[in-house]
Amino acid sequence: MRNSPRRPFVAALAALRLPLALLLLLAAGGCSSFDREWASLAERPAGPAPEADGITGRWEGRWNSVPSGHEGKLRCIVSPTAAPAAGATAAAPATDAGSTHNYLFRFSATWGPGIISEYDIAMTTRRESPTRTTFEGLMSLGLFGEYQCKGHIQGDTFHATYTAEKDHGTFEMKRPE
Repeated sequence: MRNSPRRPFVAALAALRLPLALLLLLAAGGCSSFDREWASLAERPAGPAPEADGITGRWEGRWNSVPSGHEGKLRCIVSPTAAPAAGATAAAPATDAGSTHNYLFRFSATWGPGIISEYDIAMTTRRESPTRTTFEGLMSLGLFGEYQCKGHIQGDTFHATYTAEKDHGTFEMKRPE
């Protein structure tokens, strides 16, 4: 049976065993921590946030680059953090008008077929009224300069602008249905 015509096929299959196993492992582990948190929060009621702050939770919509016209799907998870940003206090979520607090905004954006980027940015929030909260944050992109995001959440509408060294644009989101 050594000279069997099936022998080269079996040898090729054996040689591909490790690469195929690694590919399957990567595919099975492809769910990011963002996706897991997004799914876990989906079990909460839809619509406006049940939390008193009105901004915590899931948001979805689109991003748009002004110079290039590129755009894509955008999701965000907003949660209060214990560590304050510069000038903010590490207290309970911002429910009093004029109060400032630190929140973590976790973004997941699509850039094209199958390209997804995820990043977290600490934002300082300011409660402007019972239904409107403004936010802004800055993060270093290393050699690519700085990334700044600022905007507001009013009711179930999330609007923001972003600027980076070579790009700027908008985020428009609502609560998922």
